[in-house]
Amino acid sequence: MLYFLLTILLKLNSLCSIILTAFHFTGDEDMDSNKRSLAKALSWRMLATLITTAIVFALTGKGEFAATIGVADTLVKFFIYFGHERLWNRIPYGRKKQEPEYYI
Repeated sequence: MLYFLLTILLKLNSLCSIILTAFHFTGDEDMDSNKRSLAKALSWRMLATLITTAIVFALTGKGEFAATIGVADTLVKFFIYFGHERLWNRIPYGRKKQEPEYYI
């Protein structure tokens, strides 16, 4: 069990490092930068994957099966979340209407 969890954690950690070094993100100093938000999202996904894997292992006792479910869970939720975000981009609820800086 521990071997499978460590293997998944190392793979996800490598993925985080690749993504963070491949892109240079900049953001407003008063807010979380895109880079920080991405790091937080990826660290959360790693933790969530480990939790899912541990629960499946606790219920089945099968490490490889638990790891497979953990990875599948992460992949499925990644694409569902992306679609969810794109849908929310079309919904004006909660957005402040931005006034023009000047009128002609």
